[in-house]
Amino acid sequence: MLRRYNAAMNSARSLIILVCVLVLAAVSGAYYFHINRNSAGNQSETFTTACITPTLVGDENIGEACRSQKTIKDTYNVDVKARIDTQHKKMKETAKRIASGELQDPQLYKACIRRDECAEVPLLAADVDPAKMTAAQERASTAFWDLAEKDKMTEPVCDLIPECQAMVKLGVIDYGFKPQE
Repeated sequence: MLRRYNAAMNSARSLIILVCVLVLAAVSGAYYFHINRNSAGNQSETFTTACITPTLVGDENIGEACRSQKTIKDTYNVDVKARIDTQHKKMKETAKRIASGELQDPQLYKACIRRDECAEVPLLAADVDPAKMTAAQERASTAFWDLAEKDKMTEPVCDLIPECQAMVKLGVIDYGFKPQE
């Protein structure tokens, strides 16, 4: 009886993850596109071009204007911490809705994103075997559950938000973990 209960609980948790079709790489790319498409004016686009993109591709010639929250705000009129916090909050709310069962239907999830009421979050394809996940799939699963269950920013979640990833790498923002090299 206990085995059946444990199997059912594991199945239910796996089902929540497996219901959706997105993977970690798609989320990161789609979010990056979303930021560029919806950025507020040229200063925000210039910030992305000058600070975020070069940092993420490993360019070591990042200007001084990208080295602190104050210089970013003064130069580009971008409150990068607020931008990251807003995206993190939206992602957390979306993950919690999926985990609770409210947003398990992929069509409802996509419609919610189109209405800009939800954020894309890392989800696994329905055919992923939890016992045979790749490292990328495990990282996506960890990021999803971090969003659904934890309050603070975690490294797997930060890796999904280009601004977070870049600002941690540059040392502009410290969430208490070191960036991956």
